Amino acid sequence: MKEPPRTTITLLAQIVNLIDRHAFQEIVNELDADKYCKGYTAWDQLLWLLLCQLGDCHSIRDISNILASMLGNLNHLGISHPPSKSTIAYQNSKRDSEVFKRLYFKLRAHLGQQRGIRGALPCLHRKIHILDSSTITLPLSAFPWARYTSEKGAIKLHTLLSFEQQIPSTIRVSTGKMADCKAAHKMKIPAKSIVVADRGYEDFKLFEKWRKEGVKFVVRHKDDIDFESLIEHDLPEGTDQHILKDETIAMRGCNSTEYKDILRRVVAYNEEHGYTVQLLTNDFEQEAAQIAELYRIRWDIEVFFKQVKQTLYIKSFIGTSPNAVLSQVWTSMIAILLIKFLKLKAKVKWSLSNMVTLLRMSLLRHVDLWEWLNMSFRRPREPDGIGKEGYLF
Repeated sequence: MKEPPRTTITLLAQIVNLIDRHAFQEIVNELDADKYCKGYTAWDQLLWLLLCQLGDCHSIRDISNILASMLGNLNHLGISHPPSKSTIAYQNSKRDSEVFKRLYFKLRAHLGQQRGIRGALPCLHRKIHILDSSTITLPLSAFPWARYTSEKGAIKLHTLLSFEQQIPSTIRVSTGKMADCKAAHKMKIPAKSIVVADRGYEDFKLFEKWRKEGVKFVVRHKDDIDFESLIEHDLPEGTDQHILKDETIAMRGCNSTEYKDILRRVVAYNEEHGYTVQLLTNDFEQEAAQIAELYRIRWDIEVFFKQVKQTLYIKSFIGTSPNAVLSQVWTSMIAILLIKFLKLKAKVKWSLSNMVTLLRMSLLRHVDLWEWLNMSFRRPREPDGIGKEGYLF
């Protein structure tokens, strides 16, 4: 395996250089985030937290020790001297996490437009967004502000995932007690798009809000809804036999006052897992099979949550204040955005977990990032007969 060419800066510094320093400074100036700052800036804090994510640091001590060991490489990162543990803890607690939130969306606008992992579904000319949440449990003794039950705390990541880009277009962080549909009321979904969600978002006031905003929705509904069937549409013959029912309905009872229009109900059979899925939508243009396919791609957001929790340091936190938690959440989103961008640009077909694992082992190496990404780390195949039992030579 050929060694990639050496450079004067580390892999970590080359990844950090993907972030527009001037754009970040504009955010800092808008929020006056470096006011009363003595020695350490918002840029320094961003690098500490990215090192926590990319370097798999599990504590403030880990971050401080790694930075102290990088004395010859700190200038390339824009850091003058390594911080102490108390400095890292203080800045995480005090500096407004809004800085990192705005950076994520600015970086998403820049790097996200160069992506294109997934295209729109056939015959569908609307942007697709997938809505769901993920709960992260916390010890109540350390996070009393995040009370979830009498014995534990939790936060929720309410996420609107872009199907095309496979990265979040909106994120809201709340305590574990907030219901999914309540958080969804506060999230802005782009007009003329389609939102796909599970039955935790069955809320007819929410459906009415989306309808007025020009948003199409596909939501799995519960078994106990009260409705009247108005028209039962013909099912396709010979194809799409997994579609069991396609009908136009009107809601009854209190739901009829919350949602003031007709709905479409599609029932599909999931052959892979052996159960039926009942869907509500206000999209009367697509075929029933297309509606079922829209709900099937909802699984992408489950994959996204799994990727974040397994590859980044987000299931536990290096600070206990709400601001410290939010700072770590937003820098984890920045990290996953950078990682997915690198994966997209690499010529080698990486699995995300393998790329992150090998990247962590090479963060401080002085090699060219793009050459490193395009290396094949697989062992060359041995010629037949060599190394096998029964062969002397």
